[in-house]
Amino acid sequence: MEFSLKKKVSFNLTKKSIDFQLEKHSVFFDDILNPLLFFYLKVIAKKNKSKIIKELPHFLNAQQLSFMYFLKIGIKKAFDTRNPFSLESDLFSYEIFYFSKYLQIQKPIITKKEAILLKETFGASLYVPVLIKSKNNFNTFFDWINIGFLPFMIKPGHFIINGISRVAMNQLIRAPGVYKLINSTHTTKGIRVLPELRVVPDRGSWIQIYFDSKKRIWITTKIFQTQVSYLVFLQALNFHIFRLFSDIQQSEILYASRVPSLTSTNLDTCTRHDIVLMRAGLRVHPNTREEAYRYLYAHYLEYELQNDNTKITNETAFFFFWQYAWNSANRFLGNFGRQQFIKIFNTKDSFHNSRLTTKDFIFLTQTLIFLYFGKELGDDIDNLDNKKIQSCGDFLYQELLQTKNLFEGVLNYKLQNLKISNEIKKDINFLNNRFNIFWEKNKKNFSKSLTKSWHNFFIGGTLSQYLDETNPLAEITHKRRITFLGPGGVNTQQATIQIRGIHPTYYGRICPIETPEGENAGLVLSFTVLAQKTINGKILTPFYKIFKGQAQTDMKYMFLNPSEEMAHVRIPADIITSKWNRLPSIQLPVRKLWTFDYTSLNDITAQSISSLQMISIATSLIPFLEHDDANRALMGSNMQRQAVALVSPEVALVKTGLEVRVVSDSVHFLQTSTSGFITQVCSNFIQLYKPKLLKNFCYIHFFFNNKDSIIINRIYPIIYSFTILSFYSKIFPKYHNIKQKVDYLQISLNNSSYVNTLINKQKEIYFNIKLTKNSLTSFLLIKNTKTIKKFDSSNSIKYRTNYKTFVFDTYKQTNQSICAIRRPHVYEATWVEKSDILADGGISVKGKLAIGKNLLVAYIPWEGYNYEDAVLINENLVSKNILTSLHLDSYQIQNKKTKTDLEIITKDMPFLSKKELSKLLNLDSRGIIKKGTWVKEGDYLVGKVCITHPKGISENFNNITLLQSKKIPMKNTSFRVPKGVEGLIVNVETFSDKNQIFFVRVSILQRRKIQIGDKIAGRHGNKGVISKIVPSQDMPFLPDGTPVDIVLNPLGIPSRMNVGQILECLLGLAGKYLHESFEINLFDEKFGIEASRSFVFSKLYEASVKTKNLWLFNPQHPGKIQIFDGRTGIAFQQPVTVGYTYILKLIHMVDDKIHARATGPYSVITQQPVKGRANRGGQRLGEMEVWALQAYGAAYTLQELLTLKSDDLGGRNKATLQVMANTPVSIQRPESIKLLLREIQALCLNFELYISSSHSKKICLVDLNNIDTELF
Repeated sequence: MEFSLKKKVSFNLTKKSIDFQLEKHSVFFDDILNPLLFFYLKVIAKKNKSKIIKELPHFLNAQQLSFMYFLKIGIKKAFDTRNPFSLESDLFSYEIFYFSKYLQIQKPIITKKEAILLKETFGASLYVPVLIKSKNNFNTFFDWINIGFLPFMIKPGHFIINGISRVAMNQLIRAPGVYKLINSTHTTKGIRVLPELRVVPDRGSWIQIYFDSKKRIWITTKIFQTQVSYLVFLQALNFHIFRLFSDIQQSEILYASRVPSLTSTNLDTCTRHDIVLMRAGLRVHPNTREEAYRYLYAHYLEYELQNDNTKITNETAFFFFWQYAWNSANRFLGNFGRQQFIKIFNTKDSFHNSRLTTKDFIFLTQTLIFLYFGKELGDDIDNLDNKKIQSCGDFLYQELLQTKNLFEGVLNYKLQNLKISNEIKKDINFLNNRFNIFWEKNKKNFSKSLTKSWHNFFIGGTLSQYLDETNPLAEITHKRRITFLGPGGVNTQQATIQIRGIHPTYYGRICPIETPEGENAGLVLSFTVLAQKTINGKILTPFYKIFKGQAQTDMKYMFLNPSEEMAHVRIPADIITSKWNRLPSIQLPVRKLWTFDYTSLNDITAQSISSLQMISIATSLIPFLEHDDANRALMGSNMQRQAVALVSPEVALVKTGLEVRVVSDSVHFLQTSTSGFITQVCSNFIQLYKPKLLKNFCYIHFFFNNKDSIIINRIYPIIYSFTILSFYSKIFPKYHNIKQKVDYLQISLNNSSYVNTLINKQKEIYFNIKLTKNSLTSFLLIKNTKTIKKFDSSNSIKYRTNYKTFVFDTYKQTNQSICAIRRPHVYEATWVEKSDILADGGISVKGKLAIGKNLLVAYIPWEGYNYEDAVLINENLVSKNILTSLHLDSYQIQNKKTKTDLEIITKDMPFLSKKELSKLLNLDSRGIIKKGTWVKEGDYLVGKVCITHPKGISENFNNITLLQSKKIPMKNTSFRVPKGVEGLIVNVETFSDKNQIFFVRVSILQRRKIQIGDKIAGRHGNKGVISKIVPSQDMPFLPDGTPVDIVLNPLGIPSRMNVGQILECLLGLAGKYLHESFEINLFDEKFGIEASRSFVFSKLYEASVKTKNLWLFNPQHPGKIQIFDGRTGIAFQQPVTVGYTYILKLIHMVDDKIHARATGPYSVITQQPVKGRANRGGQRLGEMEVWALQAYGAAYTLQELLTLKSDDLGGRNKATLQVMANTPVSIQRPESIKLLLREIQALCLNFELYISSSHSKKICLVDLNNIDTELF
């Protein structure tokens, strides 16, 4: 059969010509023309995208910018804190200048892949030039110092430490500054309000100044942990007592803070306060500065050190105060702390001083007194304005600063203790040489200390965690986490409900929904979608500016911190404006300060830019979120991060629009960095040909379909004239001289297998080349070219520079042992543009997040099998691998060093049975499992033997056969497949280290089908465990015969109040039959009352009309369908809610949890079974379990559990032999009885237990002096 186009198609495509062609030509013509419009439509689609989606910040900005700031500014800032620093001793006086702006970063020695393979850290060494200058002579020299090995952040925003992906959490801590607090105390006279000032320095200890119930003012610091009189502390800061009373208003209240006079000098009757006064040489309140010094020192010795031997003088007291109590390190406010200080006290004194000064205490004292008399209000301590975020760059900066200060201090100490003989102290040349040697020897300590500090932070720090790589959403959420925990933060025991609660300043900055369940609830949070972190640790959120009732949407956003936001009157984003962006002239809901109110449009100054502004990324992926209860939305957010990668994932039918950004920002798919022509696609690499003059190229792709016809797949970019170059030399002759201008393209097909192409205006050129169904032809068109040259694979070296190969791992193991499979997204002989997707990740399809499957769900009880959140599933989900996931486990085996010698890796195992010998067939000659082998539990992975001979072996007898002939004792220590593991060996790697220890790394790929006990969930917090797998023919089915995939209990919805799953279910049903997918606007009630339900019902009605399936929408009960019982074929009595819901398979799988043991390890102290599946633990018998057995009267069962199966050591060892010998099991006395008797004896009680006897004397059963004897 022959087809041809009736009209010529011009390649000059504009919007008008496209519209004209689409209106004028047939469907067959449109099928050919559509590929030409690919880029045009793509550009139009980009223009029509939501402005908000385009303006979203990069989701990993908080991590990436923090590390970048540390590299560019943080390192220089750390070295400039004290630059130069002096080295002083009796003989030497040097200055060391750091030139940190000339920092050099060494190129990483290994790549990221090599770091993962070799279990190394990916990073680079840092070098800083220093100038060492002598103050006494002209000894000056220049040197480079290695400051340490810095782990480097890779593009996805995490670090590779010892081959493992780790991430540094964002910590929310109290910002430096001064805070006014109001403490309420309950007394007999009612509630008493006592003010407090808390000074939080950037570096150093907190200072607390507060009133007590007797109007006395006290101060506590890290040195003075026991409260000390504030008035004495002010006197020590050189404030005369009369000046304080004159400069401070209402200062008469300070009289109550005077130190009480001495009451007694008798050491037997005096108080500790009297001892302090006597040690300070005082009898009354200090009058001078020196007396204040002595009092403070005596207070410290008495209460903190409890030292009676130290003699107090004016010199020692002065030294103590200025070196310990009030040194510069303890009062460093920092720039941010000083700004906050100025803001609270409304003064610019000490504006440029970053340390707390004595003058600041005048303002502190005055403010505290005003707080007491109610003239000032306290601060909101939980306001985000009073907190700041610390990220990875800040932690690295702190470690660098501490190490630098430590290095300088140790260097000074060593130089001062450098021993030099008196004879050569005057020899300048010798001293210079001695110092040079001293510097060369000690400069390496900087690198060692800093490298160790950075390494310890990532390995042992609480703020550095294993990266959650379950899926891209889990990974990106983990990097955007905010925590109150960690060093400098709070712990779970101290955290109050105020800290865990939601503060009004969280709006647009911290998500009120996403937080863990349990003890960390409210302490671990997430950034919102639009939140941005500043350099100084503040969180900003964007707003539109409102001017005279008009939203300025074309202007730049206002990014406001909490204090700036408080100055505005804000309206939410769901207020609909006119086409001129005018607000409606009615009373609108607003937020003034931090409360809700109504006001007119003239008072409004700002508007939120999006409804996504107040929620996190995971929460924003829940469709119809506004119809779910907050608790269930929290569960839905958390469970999306637990979804594992499926073998064939799908994009949800009902989306929210952020699915692309989650995958792209987490770098989970492979993108091309250049435009070019795909020449080869394999499972682990893609090859791309990049032409030299890219602007002159385009291509046409021909391929065969099932009817032996040829069609065009794509043509772009579009040009006016071209000639042809073949990429496959087998198809076209060696050379073709073509010099015709081609203005259009026409294709003619005939019954034969010959191709006629390239029709010219003047004549038609025929290429009589025979093609087969398996052959694929592709053409690269070159603009204004005279000849066509043959491309031959043998000449590929000539074109090597034009090729780029993208290599990726087919099977990539994550920290959670989930296998993320890379799937190529492109085909051979196709053209790709820069940034196009080449390969999808394990949980993405065409660049969109795909963490589950769209399954047909029915809400109906089914014989109790879906009672209490249990789930009933179709057998098709198992047989068709719909919910099947892949898991990759790696095991590293080595020949360990034993007391006798190294273990020997070998295939020759001694003393094996025939069954065991058959398991050795899969090992190679070295004794290592072969790649591609299917293994089960107990199979050999690496064969090893250990010599148990006390003298070991010599090198002459390292052969196993010779060892057996010499009858040298050996033990089989082979590594086998662990319990519950079955899969395919996909990778075997071998390497060794310097100590001749041989390592083998084996990777086992497991395929886990869905089974009873696995956990599945939706996106609305609806979760459940699979209770039964029903054959497909027995499941309920739709009127068109489609069986239901999952049956859920309808009673799980009303009490949980997550109605969003119903709307998603019904809209998914409409989308399935309409072959559409939907992007839902969250909080869509702004478009009208019941907007969500109206939209869903309208789509259901549309689906019923277009598909002519009227049962899809029944006006009498919309959203419900009459379905039929698969076992009987009879319709159910009432209509049932049925639809397509996005179902996730969670990482909580039964294979990882099911566990049983007969015998195993016991705890050393209690002799109860140890805990945990990994430790082969068992069930413990607790107090409540004993009560249950007592209530049922199960005496013998209880006795067995308390003795043989608990801590009866002797009986436990004998029981096994007695059972095998079929003799009665004897029960002995457990260890807990011995412990009880010893405790009774420790109470000085003579406990005796007797039995009656026919003799006159009683028989004693228990003797406390010998309780180890048998009880009976």
